[in-house]
Amino acid sequence: MKNNQLTLILVILFFLTTLATAGLILKYNSSVHKLQDARLRANNAVILGKVFSQLVGESAEYGKKNPSIEPILQSLTNRAAAKAENK
Repeated sequence: MKNNQLTLILVILFFLTTLATAGLILKYNSSVHKLQDARLRANNAVILGKVFSQLVGESAEYGKKNPSIEPILQSLTNRAAAKAENK
């Protein structure tokens, strides 16, 4: 009779351990997907920042050769600064 009880306890322990492992695997998988999504968003933000920097640089160069665009660039700069202050 003792062998049957020991076997039953070991089977139940194995079953509980298996359930806990499955839960941890699901949590790990979810965390990996969140991390990949965060990395994608971070990379997109970096790329967008580089594109914006290039656009600003090219606009400044264009403004040196064509001073008539300077008031438009100033108005855009003022709007961007106002939006940044409001946030």
